[in-house]
Amino acid sequence: MIDGIDERVREVVGSLGRLSVAVDAVGPADDLYRLGMTSTATLNVMLALEEAFDIEFPEELLERSIFESLSTIGTAISGVLDQRRTA
Repeated sequence: MIDGIDERVREVVGSLGRLSVAVDAVGPADDLYRLGMTSTATLNVMLALEEAFDIEFPEELLERSIFESLSTIGTAISGVLDQRRTA
């Protein structure tokens, strides 16, 4: 994974995810929706991540499962960045 992705994802989710626990207590695979993230918070997180990484999530990644955990979000961002580099 690209340096800094995990940390930045954690920062964005911590500030906009509306979680019921501190983001520092969230493991990489923990279900963010079970921890309180709503669909509105997901949209805010997605938009902030697009801005933070200067990317646009393609339509096929706009699914609840992509934003379910810190790990799945980081993997999706890495994939988008990899595609951009090879394009």
